[in-house]
Amino acid sequence: MVVAGTAKERMQWNVDSLWAGSFVDRDRAGARAHLATAREVSFGGNYREAEQLVQKQFRSERCPRNHQTPAAWN
Repeated sequence: MVVAGTAKERMQWNVDSLWAGSFVDRDRAGARAHLATAREVSFGGNYREAEQLVQKQFRSERCPRNHQTPAAWN
């Protein structure tokens, strides 16, 4: 996040790439097979069903991390 004015700028970092640890592959295998259905349901106006489908078929397993702001400069 960048907060800026005319006199000073503050940068605040909070992204996974700054955290210690190895790369976590969060791509969900087989998700593409459900894309057409998710679009059809969503465009049909059934947003709740579309959201449930996307949650189940597209989102990866949660990766627990402590997302505190690791660095901020004033």
